[in-house]
Amino acid sequence: MKTIISTSLLMLSLLKLNAQSLVPNPSFENFINCPVNHGDINQCMGWSSFGGNPDYFNACSPDTMVSVPKNDFGYQYAATGNAYCGFINASGGPAPAPEYLGATLLQPLVTGQKYFASFKISFASSYCATNKMGIGFSTVPYNSSNPPPLNNNAFVYTDSIISDTANWYQITGSFVADSDYTYIMIGNFFTNGSGCPAGTYVSYYYVEDVCVSADSLTCYSTVDIHELNNSNKLIAFPNPFAEVLTIKTSKNEKSELVLYDITSRKLLQQKFINTVTLNTSDLVKGIYFYEVKNENNVIGKGKLVKE
Repeated sequence: MKTIISTSLLMLSLLKLNAQSLVPNPSFENFINCPVNHGDINQCMGWSSFGGNPDYFNACSPDTMVSVPKNDFGYQYAATGNAYCGFINASGGPAPAPEYLGATLLQPLVTGQKYFASFKISFASSYCATNKMGIGFSTVPYNSSNPPPLNNNAFVYTDSIISDTANWYQITGSFVADSDYTYIMIGNFFTNGSGCPAGTYVSYYYVEDVCVSADSLTCYSTVDIHELNNSNKLIAFPNPFAEVLTIKTSKNEKSELVLYDITSRKLLQQKFINTVTLNTSDLVKGIYFYEVKNENNVIGKGKLVKE
């Protein structure tokens, strides 16, 4: 009987390990000190530079250059908590080079085991939109003077060019480990793809919520800063917008839209049923926030950009 109980406990432990994420500090919330400058990735517990000078952003920072939501690269709230990281994904010239952030997995991957991985990406404003952001693995660590090789391969990556500065996008995928990898890396491992125009342009992205697990349910989730509750779906388009903005819900019920500027000043409050289209020609270019609610609760909220 004792042997049966011990075996059962062992199986439960293995199932628990398979179900958990193998990425330390996946949302970058835990830190040694608040970041105060560019390249302070070492202040984020468990993470370091695997190439170049990736950045760490946290709302606790006393310097707005690396704070959240406003920083030197744009304006974005964290997808989870108060922090995220950022890296150069590509360059239109010889410098600066792509950047990589990396960490030691909580336990090595097992050769032959299928894994699921995901991470969230948001494009920084006023930069060059590209693709090929991805997850790599290694049996050895890299550093700022010895970056990982560009082998035109990543375990999980996106071929889509992400140019939306308003929302977070989750990149997902699965793979079978071909080695007992110990380290995870985030960056661009390709020499081809949609790069920036020749010159000094760079492609810069924020990254959040990194996950690797043998259980797909651990890593795959709905994303976007305006996550919806219940079954009432909401769409705000186009985003970025110019002269006209449309808000649409999936149910024919009374709703109310509230629009705020970047200082949280209420600009507009309008009731509607199903769809409302706004003339936004009087709004200045910049970042706005919206909230839509029905009689019972908030249907959705998020960030909008006027160009």
